[in-house]
Amino acid sequence: ASLTAPGEVRAVSQWVWEQGIAEGVRKGLFGLGELQEDRPVCTYFKEEPSLSFADGEVLIRAEKCEAQRPPETAAPSFAAPQAPPVATVREPGKGTVQAAPARHEQLSLDFQLPKGKVSSLMGLLNYLQTKYQQMEMSLRLQNGSLTEQEMEERVKETFRQMGVEVRIR
Repeated sequence: ASLTAPGEVRAVSQWVWEQGIAEGVRKGLFGLGELQEDRPVCTYFKEEPSLSFADGEVLIRAEKCEAQRPPETAAPSFAAPQAPPVATVREPGKGTVQAAPARHEQLSLDFQLPKGKVSSLMGLLNYLQTKYQQMEMSLRLQNGSLTEQEMEERVKETFRQMGVEVRIR
């Protein structure tokens, strides 16, 4: 609320909120989750969270997150990580040679995002940003509306705070 409420004391940037919330979740002071059917469902607790500041995203008491976690019965066993499959190529005169795994040097994704899944998408976007130097996004929204005031106070102001130039069509 303090990010959007006029007249509220504000942190220097949204980054301050992100770091504070992430640290609290990692330390287990509280959890981060979503409201589902008016009930908080803990998604991140004592782990690295992916924050989106979406309307349904909520901080949840540590006790509630602990109660929602499945009981740990035995130490989890993990399979050793496997290398990606490598193709073998037979070159005349050289025998069999292993080719490098396929790599996606550029990526373009088109999809419809179901309502309530923005926070899941944010985790993926954060991961992709660690793998690529440049991320350009295009967002198309339909079947709804914003007032000019909402456009100024929510959309444009958020981009201004992030220092991102946005073209609104």
